[in-house]
Amino acid sequence: KNEPFGAVVVDEAAQATEPCTLIPLGMARCSRCVLVGDDCQLPPTVFTMPRSDSLVCRTLFERLRQCGHTTELLEEQYRMAPEISAFPRNYFYGGMLQDAPTVLQGTRRDFHSFIPPLLFLDLSCSSAKKSPDGSWFNIQEARWCAETVLHIFQTSERTGEMDRAKDLGIICPYKAQQKTLQEQLEQICPSVDPCIVQTVDAYQGRECEV
Repeated sequence: KNEPFGAVVVDEAAQATEPCTLIPLGMARCSRCVLVGDDCQLPPTVFTMPRSDSLVCRTLFERLRQCGHTTELLEEQYRMAPEISAFPRNYFYGGMLQDAPTVLQGTRRDFHSFIPPLLFLDLSCSSAKKSPDGSWFNIQEARWCAETVLHIFQTSERTGEMDRAKDLGIICPYKAQQKTLQEQLEQICPSVDPCIVQTVDAYQGRECEV
């Protein structure tokens, strides 16, 4: 039990602060460490507000890259439809990340003839409000989102893809908006589990059909 580990693999290493990674490495007394992560995605969650020059949010993954250690990029993505992946592939990865050959066919659905894989909806008027705890919410956007979910369900029922449509997730940046969305869903589409509405951090690493 007192023998050191030969190697330690740290998953989601780009979401762990440096001390969080160094502690298990020190306890393992390993001679080899493999850091697996993506520093183009969400950074570590730090609850104290660091100073602008503080490195408390820096990960060991980031530090080693800055010190000149080379990284290996997994060059193909298998999850997102090409319409969704186009922006992050080019903006964050400089075009080095590519869609796997099977992605286009694997992400096509019949209900896309009514609802495309990527759609931006511009509300003619809406206003965000601040909640007592400092979070933000927008009732008009929440209502529109709930109506969109209802439309997706109605459309997928006609195309025979209801099982796929039920694998649906709603992502929002604020806790107050999460609560507002859940309330609107209960009114407009009561068959939907309100737990499908989560914050960005909570949905990290998950995937849904819609």
